[in-house]
This record gives sequence, C-alpha cells and structure tokens, in this order.
Amino acid sequence: MEPGARGILAIDNDPDDLGRLVSQFGEEVFCIATAPGCDCTELAQSFLERIRERDPATLVVDLILETDIWGGLRILRLATKNDLIRGRKVVIWSRYLLAFEAYRQTIEDELREAGAESIIIFDKDEVPHW
Repeated sequence: MEPGARGILAIDNDPDDLGRLVSQFGEEVFCIATAPGCDCTELAQSFLERIRERDPATLVVDLILETDIWGGLRILRLATKNDLIRGRKVVIWSRYLLAFEAYRQTIEDELREAGAESIIIFDKDEVPHW
C-alpha cells in the first residue's frame, strides 16, 4: 500500500500542541487527542483505523501519552506490525526525549525497517515554530 499524497494524522495528549499543528497545516491535519484515563489499546486501534481510512502521508506521534509513558512507541510498533508505516513520513515529538535517548537508534531502525519514507525526532520545546 502506498500512502496518500496529503494529510497528517497526529496523536498527542496536549491539545495546545495539536492546535499548533492545525494552525500550521489546517484541514490537512486529523488529530486524535488522548484524555486522562483513556485506554492506550483503544487509542492504538483508533489510530490504526484512521491510518487505513485517511491514508495520510505523515504520522505525528507523541512518544509519551498521558496514559502510558511508552504509549506512542507502542502505537508505532503496532502500526509497523500492520504494515502501515511503509512509505510514510514519521514525526516523533515529545517534551521528554532525553528519557528515550538510549532507545532512539532502536526506534529509528525499527521504523526504517518498516519502510518509513523519513523519520524526524525532536523535542517539542526545541522547536518554537512550525
């Protein structure tokens, strides 16, 4: 499956960060906002369904979701197992990337192996403007 030419699918627990994406990219962004206490398994299934429905060119994933410190990574791994990464751009952002630094290369390797077109990883606080 080749991804669509347009659109961004984002998952994050910070509505302000999602708002910045929408402000910058407008209608091209479809957001899944996490809520306190929500089930990461349900979130992951919702994210996978939206990938299949919307066929976005770019996936934006916050590594640390409020409900699960590894939630974003779990979701990306599930997308990889379902062959939904191939040909897409993957943007990983978080305010706590130092906590993941030891795993950064492993994460990038997994996404490359899954066929990601490109991978961008950055700390939200280091990028003042989109």
